[in-house]
Order: sequence, then C-alpha cells, then structure tokens
Amino acid sequence: MATLMYKIKILLIIFLLFSPCAFARDMPAVYIELDTTNFNKNLTPGTTNVQLLAEVVDKFEGGVSSVFGRTGAIVATSGDYEASEVTNAFDVTANTSDDLSEGLTNLFFTDAERSKLLTIEAGAEVNNISDINATDLTDGNDSTLHYHATDRARANHTGTQTASTIGDYADTLAGTTNTDAFTPSADYHVATKKYVDDNTGVIFDGDKGDITVSGSGGVWTVNNGAIAINEVSDVDTSGTVSNKVLKWNGTNWVPGTAGDTTEFTFLITSFSDGISATQEIGTGTWKAIAALSFSAAYQNGPATDGEVTIQSGVTDWASPLTLTNTYQGPTTNTEAVLHRSSVGTIVFSLASETATENDTSTESVTFHNRRHWGVTTKTDTYTSADIGGFTSDELSNARTKTFTTVPSSGEYIVYAYPDRLGAGTFYVGGFEGGFEAAETVSRTNDSGFVEDYCVYRSSNPNLGSTEVEVR
Repeated sequence: MATLMYKIKILLIIFLLFSPCAFARDMPAVYIELDTTNFNKNLTPGTTNVQLLAEVVDKFEGGVSSVFGRTGAIVATSGDYEASEVTNAFDVTANTSDDLSEGLTNLFFTDAERSKLLTIEAGAEVNNISDINATDLTDGNDSTLHYHATDRARANHTGTQTASTIGDYADTLAGTTNTDAFTPSADYHVATKKYVDDNTGVIFDGDKGDITVSGSGGVWTVNNGAIAINEVSDVDTSGTVSNKVLKWNGTNWVPGTAGDTTEFTFLITSFSDGISATQEIGTGTWKAIAALSFSAAYQNGPATDGEVTIQSGVTDWASPLTLTNTYQGPTTNTEAVLHRSSVGTIVFSLASETATENDTSTESVTFHNRRHWGVTTKTDTYTSADIGGFTSDELSNARTKTFTTVPSSGEYIVYAYPDRLGAGTFYVGGFEGGFEAAETVSRTNDSGFVEDYCVYRSSNPNLGSTEVEVR
C-alpha cells in the first residue's frame, strides 16, 4: 500500500489510573498532528481509549513531529479550534441569544417584567408615600391614606344607601331577636311585631266617632243621629216620596209601594209572536223559517235567559228558540211551524229567568175555517169554487150570524158554513123561514183543508136590501 500522509486531529482525553493509589489527572485536550508517513495499517476497532493511544503510538515510527504545523512546546493559539470542536462552546458568529437555555439560577426577563421596570421612575424608593400624602397627615387635610374625625361624624353623613348595596344586611337582620314586646305610648312610636300580633283586631273602649265601644271592645253602640239611612251601603233612597216604604228589589233597599207584592218581582210583562189575527186551518207548513218574529219585555230585569218553544197545537221544534238582544228580541223562528188541521190553537211559550227568579208567558194563535155569504143567480149544485166566490166571508167557528145583503134582479141570498156546526134556523124581517133546505158541498179552503159545508139559499130572488139572522 502506498504510503499516505495524513493530518489527523484527535481530541485525546486521557484518564490515567496508577496503582497502588488512584488519582485523577486532568489532561489538557490537545489536537496532535501525526506524521503518518510510515503508518501502513488500520487501527483495531473496539479498543479502549488507552489501548487506542498505545496503538496510535505503535503505528507511527519516530513519534509526533509537530502540532498544527508547530514543533516544540506547543501552546494553543487563536484559530487552532472551531466552536463546534469544543464541548458547550457558544459560537458568536453563528448563534444568537435565542439559542441560550434558561437555568435555575440564570433566568430570563419576560416582556411584562421589562415593561414594569420601564415604568419605575428614576430614583424611586421602596414603600415610600408621596410628599402630598405625607403633608396631609400633619396639616389636617384629607388624603387617600388618612381620614379625619370630621369624616366619621354622623352629622356629616347626608347621603343615603339602599339596603341591597350592603352585603350582609339581610343576613344580619335575619339573625336578630327582640324579646321586648314594646308598647308604644306616643304618636309615631314604633311597635314590634309581637305587640302588633298581640293587639290585631282589638278595638279599645271609647268614642270612635259614629260609634262608642265599651266592654273591652265587645260592645259597639251607634251614636244617635250619627248615621243617616242613606249612608247604609245597600240603601238607595233616591226618588223617595210620601207613603213609600223601603222594599228589597233583589239588589238594594229602595222606596216602594206598601202592599204591592209584585212591584220588585221579575216578570215577563209582554210576549208576542207577531200574529194578532185568527188563522185559517189547513195542511202542511203554516209559517216558514223566519216568517214569525218573537219579542218580550220584562219588569225588574234584565233577564239572563229567554227561550221560546211550541207548547201545544202542533209538533214542537227540535230545539228551543233563544231570544236575542238580552232575551228581548225581536228574533225570528229558525224552524218552520206546521198548519193546524182542526179548529183550535197553537200555543207558544216563553221561559225567562234572572239569577234568582224566573217567569213564563204564553202566546196563542187561534185557527178556524171560514163561513161565506152573498148573492147568486144559481139555484143548486153548488161547488167549492162557488162557495169561495161569494162576496163576503170570515174566519169563525159558529153558524150564528146576522148580516144584510142587497140581491139584484134574479139573484138569491146564500149562506154557507161548515156542516159540523149543525143545521141553522133562518129569520128574515123578523119571521122564521124564507130559506130552502141546505145542500151539502165538499169545500177545499185556500190553505188546503177539506171539509163538508152546508149551503143555504133564499126561497125567493129580488128581495132587495134584506137582513138575515141565522140561529
């Protein structure tokens, strides 16, 4: 192998141990430049430092000739080593303060600490009060460090403070107890709860104005002339005149008429179905929806309810009709009313009430068939249309009748009525007779009702103005 020249920088730290006693000797760390001209074999790997040194020595013939190009007693000079070759060295050319680590003794300043130091005035002293405060301690002026007697004087406290701003106010009062009942003896004296509880409801004896209290509050006497009757809360004397008495009207005592037992009683004073005349009997519907109008009036109202029903005569409605306008109406029917198919009445009933009283009232409608009279040239075989064509008619359930008619030439007097009313007796000019026997005719009235009629004709025509009485 060709001989090679190497310059090897080796940091040797040698700890030599000598026997019989051991001591440590610090050997300076040096870099040794070896002449490897005759170095012709490798170092043995895995050897110790001492073995390595021995081995290095063995490998060189002639020993160390120079260090860093210098011979003799070698002293390290600047530039011999780089910072990276020295343990824990700080390279000022490559490192900054950010590369330093804080220790237990050497500590860094934080930004907050640096800012605080910058605010301290030059020449500041520790725990020293200001000159202004120091002066105020002796000159009688107020300061933030000292308050004078005038500050604590109660007379100088003119402000107020709400209890809610005092932290322990409620807790402190809640724990206090006063065992003295304390009986107040003068105006504006305060009294404890115990005193108030013991004397609640007690009325002491003495004249209280309109009343006098005695018997330790047990007897109350109204003073004569102290209270007028109209000062009583439920007495109303307005409108009082001679000979009136106080009567209860359901709400107050008011002037009333002696002996009148219904004066302040709730009553239905009127009830109307809007129908005033007798109606013709018939079939089917008599009055359609909204064809009837009901109304009512009251004494000592208002009513708190008012309902109309069909009491009799025809089938009742499915539901009662409630009157509107505080149960006075007018209110029209919401269901139809059937015709009455025989002589008689349909009865409507109103039931009204207040909180304490009630009353009822009825309204009836009468139903009849008609009777007819007039003149005709026809002598027999009368028809339903003939009867309906006579000049006069009326609703009635009687055959008796007195009427006057004036037949012309060739005309006869005729009178017809329902056969169920029986045979009639005729008087003309005060004398019985003058009419032929009755002819029976089936008559269908304008409302569709059918029944037999008796038709009577005068025996003679051309009677002129004649009064006829039917018995």
